[in-house]
Amino acid sequence: MASVLRAELVADAYGHRRDWVNAAVVVSVPCVVLPAASREAELDRETTVTTFHVYCKAADVLATDRLLLDGLACEVIGEPVRWAGRTATFMKITARTVTA
Repeated sequence: MASVLRAELVADAYGHRRDWVNAAVVVSVPCVVLPAASREAELDRETTVTTFHVYCKAADVLATDRLLLDGLACEVIGEPVRWAGRTATFMKITARTVTA
């Protein structure tokens, strides 16, 4: 299950940013999540960037949203891709998470 999180733009001292603390769940959809890549930073840093491909029926997902995948918050990377099948419209979302 993927929950789509959407945050409002708020003004701060540096301009505008998304208010992820008060993000709202727009929709939750059943999906298939496949790991796409994982890489670790070099030079004694303990940072891992993991990328996922998420496949689901078409839903209200924007490039500025985040996904909650089994409790793991991920950023949507790029525009979600939509395509029409014989019985429904589907989408592929690329998402990533960074852990330190």
